[in-house]
Amino acid sequence: MSPAATFPADALERLEAQDADPHHIPAARQALEEALVVQLRTVAQGLLADQLLRGVQPDDDQWWYQYASLREPLAPPPDGGLMAALEQIGERTFQLLPALPWTDAFVLFHTSRESLSQVFMKRAFAANREDPAFQAFRKSFALDTALRRVGAVAPSAAQQIRVRIYGGDVDLWQEGRINRQLRDLGSSFRYWIDGGRRHRIAQSRAAIGESPSGAAELPCFLFGDAAPVSAIGFAALLDFEREFAVSPYLKISIGYAEGTTAVIRRVVPQRLPIDPPGHELYHAMTHDDQSSALRSWHAVLRDDICRYCRTPRSLGNIAFQFSRAFGFDMPWAVAMSHGPMSRKAIRGDGFPPGESPDELPLHVIVQKLCEHELLVLQDGKYYCPLFEEGLRWHLA
Repeated sequence: MSPAATFPADALERLEAQDADPHHIPAARQALEEALVVQLRTVAQGLLADQLLRGVQPDDDQWWYQYASLREPLAPPPDGGLMAALEQIGERTFQLLPALPWTDAFVLFHTSRESLSQVFMKRAFAANREDPAFQAFRKSFALDTALRRVGAVAPSAAQQIRVRIYGGDVDLWQEGRINRQLRDLGSSFRYWIDGGRRHRIAQSRAAIGESPSGAAELPCFLFGDAAPVSAIGFAALLDFEREFAVSPYLKISIGYAEGTTAVIRRVVPQRLPIDPPGHELYHAMTHDDQSSALRSWHAVLRDDICRYCRTPRSLGNIAFQFSRAFGFDMPWAVAMSHGPMSRKAIRGDGFPPGESPDELPLHVIVQKLCEHELLVLQDGKYYCPLFEEGLRWHLA
């Protein structure tokens, strides 16, 4: 299926124009983010329309998350929102670094950030369910589908959809290619699709004449704005704080674990007395197949800090955001997730050799980034010059 025949043209045209002039990283980042949002929202709406045409009635949760993701603006939340409150907490609390023990830092991070985020999300969830605009969306979308104003996309057709990124097209299950470009351009947007690795393995087997069994059948994907920390120990972490496109086939859950990747949805109200990141990270770190586990948590962490410091940040802010990674207590997470009956052991302390928080404390990593000129200290704040306006961008 050709992208030109499927997706609105404006965003793709801006992406193609920027592809021909790779000399402005912020512009390239914005063009890629907008193009991906347009394309993945189109697919999500097409899948929902297909369900309606086949007589499948989405439940209230499916309708809600479609509505919420489609109206989420790409601009960051206003200064008076949750993230601003968290930044202020970080500024006031982590001024004693590196003296503050990371176990204490993690407890503070968990209690403040988690409680604040749950209050905000639950309040929004409860209020907006009765929003007349939400009810109007349900009626208008059903009417537009019946009148064929929304192009239906069957799950089988999703196998042929190609998503336009820089340098060409990729299929819907190649989240690695998509996320690599987003990371290289300093974006906090991330894409995840359930069964992506299984699908790619099946495609490789089919290419050499083996049975393609195991390919994903339903396109269950999520595209949104993720928290700065993208890895803890051996496991990758996608902690979605805002969502821009959600497949109607994605089950409503606070978290998922696929292989050695943990996925968290902050917009889903927490229904269980557990720590979602700890629960899913435990599954990721104890997964039977560790072939896709991270070989260097330190390398991912350096990239995360650089992207976070695209905007100047104090050491207090950096510590607050990344204390989750450094103060992560795996036995505590296991206890929260499974109680004393945990059956699987985590390798070592959960971190690659030589890369535990005790061996590589945060203030040392920040110092090394400064020595390598990846961070610059200006007026008491750290700034990463890799994503400045006018610089040429290079994508892997």
